Amino acid sequence: MQPWQLTISSVTRHPLFPGAAHTRRALHMLVDTMGRELAEFCIVDDHLHTVLVCDEATMECRRRALTRCTRGLAAVEVNPTHVTVIRDRRHMQAAFAYLLRQPAKHGLPIHPALWEGSCFPDLVGARMLPGLELRIMEALPRATTADAFDAVGLSNQPLHPVALPDARAMGARRVIEAATAACAAEPGLAGHGRREAAARRAACSLARAAEIPKSELAWLLGVTPRAVNRMAAHPAGALLQPTVLMRLALEERVGQ
Repeated sequence: MQPWQLTISSVTRHPLFPGAAHTRRALHMLVDTMGRELAEFCIVDDHLHTVLVCDEATMECRRRALTRCTRGLAAVEVNPTHVTVIRDRRHMQAAFAYLLRQPAKHGLPIHPALWEGSCFPDLVGARMLPGLELRIMEALPRATTADAFDAVGLSNQPLHPVALPDARAMGARRVIEAATAACAAEPGLAGHGRREAAARRAACSLARAAEIPKSELAWLLGVTPRAVNRMAAHPAGALLQPTVLMRLALEERVGQ
């Protein structure tokens, strides 16, 4: 299968998706639109890049869908999607690092490892987007998570989930924020969509495992302690615990 890089930008060079909430919606649009051909992506302020692994006919279908869906979601007018053929492994290695470095290249005010629009958290197990299965190993068979850490300027030692006592010390607010990021839910968990529900369950489940008082969760989430108990007992929350703990570990590494 052939790797392709697809790039789409705003006509005026104003931000496509201003703000974290808009960017997170764009993430889910990208996953839904690109399907299982997606190998890598990065959404920055005025443009987005994706790498697909597929045949030319499928790429054309995805290109049209990306243009249509981005125009429907973006805050400004967008150009047609530009396609670049990734010629060989050296070209793919350059593209891999180039996409991960985009937030730093464009001076965005957050470490590239934590940028909302980057696939870096997905590559290292610190986010779970339903339906996303990055095919980077097909595009670049020798790629490792160490290569990804090198690209964003972090120590390339293996990342391990934060231990539960450390999560308890970080507190309820930090756990909720990490769960929100790990699910790419609306900031502040505004609304009652499935991603926001998943983030609340993950936060409550992890808080119970880490022995964080449920009263703290209840106050921060604006619910009753009984509701915290109910969400903590939901099996989906336990499944997301490792991802939230990895998100906390990633934040700790960035802060070192």
